Amino acid sequence: MKKTAMVLTLALLAGCAAQQQGLRETDLRNPELMRGEKLIGMNFPKLQGALFKHQAACGEALAFKVDPGQTSYATIIYNPAGTDTLEHAVMLDLVQHKANFLHDERVKATIYTYYWNADVEDSVDHVLRIFSHPELCKGDPTPAPEPKEQSAR
Repeated sequence: MKKTAMVLTLALLAGCAAQQQGLRETDLRNPELMRGEKLIGMNFPKLQGALFKHQAACGEALAFKVDPGQTSYATIIYNPAGTDTLEHAVMLDLVQHKANFLHDERVKATIYTYYWNADVEDSVDHVLRIFSHPELCKGDPTPAPEPKEQSAR
């Protein structure tokens, strides 16, 4: 009887240990790991189009997953080159908002990272820049904005 109880206890502990391998998306959604929010002026199809253009230009694919059963919610995960765990990833939780009389279609991105340092900040900036300049790869300089024309009165 004692042997059976011990074997069951060890099996239970082994099962728990196997489940705790690495950081999970739910772990990363901790409010202490939230780095900010950003409104992106496009909908999910346009956002995915920017990701595809970026992949074609730079060979860098970001994971885009729509929440099953809730098509207004999605997640983007960016792993810098050479990493494959969430400890080094930038995760964006996305909520798509429909156009209304005050706003065009837009996506609210909540940004999460496990670590926060200059390299991670550069990665966050890189991911957000993909939506406005998908043709630019990491390390490419962002072009200066075009000057706005002023109308003569």
